[in-house]
Order: sequence, then structure tokens, then C-alpha cells
Amino acid sequence: MPRPATGTIEPRTLADGTRAFRIRVRINGQREPIVLHERQGCVCGCGGGWDELSARTEMGNILARVRAGVWERPKPLPAGVATAAEEDAPTYDAYADWFLQAKVDGVIGKKPIAPNTCKKDEWRLGYSRRFLRRDSSR
Repeated sequence: MPRPATGTIEPRTLADGTRAFRIRVRINGQREPIVLHERQGCVCGCGGGWDELSARTEMGNILARVRAGVWERPKPLPAGVATAAEEDAPTYDAYADWFLQAKVDGVIGKKPIAPNTCKKDEWRLGYSRRFLRRDSSR
């Protein structure tokens, strides 16, 4: 007979400054990790918008579902479904052009970049764009 369902929660700060709450529950003798994200519109299946209190409550709900025998692992959103955050995100080309222009104007960095540095960066961007197009056509 497997151990009874138990769980722990571990908050972590992500690179973007938001937090993720890693819930580790033991279900049918196996450790099941579940991650709930603070960031809105998460596509991992958690839905996002979690804080520590609601994550602890959800861990209790998961354990109750396990005891009732109705728990199912969360499923990620289908690949074609875009969240609001993804719809607002610029393409690589648009962002790269904006970034280089901001460097030339001196908005990013301590001072504007030199003309030769700009030419070098434009060449690098052209190379990376060719590489990305070639890689995406495979």
C-alpha cells in the first residue's frame, strides 16, 4: 500500500521577477511536481495568477482530489492557443531593429554607439536573420 498523499510547497523567483510555486505531492507512491506561476496567462496549464496563499490552498485541493480518486495531471494549453502576452510580443526582427536604433540614439547604454559599431551590429543582425529563416524552414 502506498504512502498517504502529502505535499510541500516551494516558492521560487524567476528571471522575469515573478514567482513560481513548486508543489511536490506524493500520489500513489510517486512524487508529482506541479508548478503554479504568478505571471498571468501562463501556458503551462496552471493558468497563472497564483500567489502563495492560493497556491497553498490549491495544494490542499489537489490532496483532496487524490484522496477522492479524481485527480488528473493538468494539461498544457494547445500549441495554437495564444495568450494576451504572446499576442503583444514583438517579432525578433521588429525588436532587433528597435534595439539597434535605441543603441544608435543613445537611449540604451551610457552613450550612442559609434557608426562602425552600428555597421557591425547590422551585419550580425542580418546573419542571425538568415540563420533563423534557414533554421525555421527545416
